[in-house]
Amino acid sequence: MTGHLQDSEELRALCILEWCNRTDSILNHLKENRVQCKVIHTIPSEGVELRDQEWDLILIDADMDGADIIQFLEQCRSTQNSVPVVAFHNGARGSRDTALVRMGAFDALPKDIDRWNAEAYLDRAIAQAFQARELVSLSRTDHVTGLYNQRFLYESLKREIRRVSRNFKDLSVALLDLDNFKSFNDTYGHLQGDKALAGIAEIIRNSIREGVDSAYRYGGDEFMIILPETNLDQAILTVDRLLGNMAEATPWLLTFSVGLSLLSDCENIECLIRCADKSMYRAKSNGGNRVIKVACGEVA
Repeated sequence: MTGHLQDSEELRALCILEWCNRTDSILNHLKENRVQCKVIHTIPSEGVELRDQEWDLILIDADMDGADIIQFLEQCRSTQNSVPVVAFHNGARGSRDTALVRMGAFDALPKDIDRWNAEAYLDRAIAQAFQARELVSLSRTDHVTGLYNQRFLYESLKREIRRVSRNFKDLSVALLDLDNFKSFNDTYGHLQGDKALAGIAEIIRNSIREGVDSAYRYGGDEFMIILPETNLDQAILTVDRLLGNMAEATPWLLTFSVGLSLLSDCENIECLIRCADKSMYRAKSNGGNRVIKVACGEVA
């Protein structure tokens, strides 16, 4: 996802519930208010669901057997900082609510709360979640292209690398640098240059897998694409499709030099990006408008 929230976009809620006779009505209310729910019945071991997924809203049964609600709320603060957490409990309204809020919950409700009040409190949490999501989106978005920015690139790579450590899938990145973009700016001006960058960003968005791959403005006239579960041969097919779409759709006659790198060839994030960068410069030194895909150790 890129840019600001659209009216059709949904929030994502993690619901850790085992509990009460109002579960269905609560989940239905969330769905009616553009909240997509993932329901699980135990707190995730080692906080995996919290570290490797992004949530907009979290519901938790604070009195679930074996639940350490204090530790869970601490994990939420460290991994899902601005996400509102609504904790349900077995008690009545009063001191238990206050204690859970002091621990870090956005709100706390008894499980036997009536439907009208439950929906009123949930509406407040949903509104807070949409507001927090919008602020997060703004902080991650490049204002010229609407793509994610460089700061969020590193956050995304950390999350994807953690996922690779569990599923043992490939992870590739593509670094794309526009050829001769300085000359384009000198000829047409920076305002037209920004329009060209925005148009190229749209081509990139339309050339990658929605909800799987992600695109970033790396800086200036450079872009980066993260390609999960993708080896180098598959990555070059994606880039070829992008370059073909760009040649057909753009009136600016701009081309890319592209460098690819594969996580299994690298030691860490810095190595992964450095390999893509060196591959891209080899593509540029060979005349541009081409893709270089070499293993990290082969890049001079």
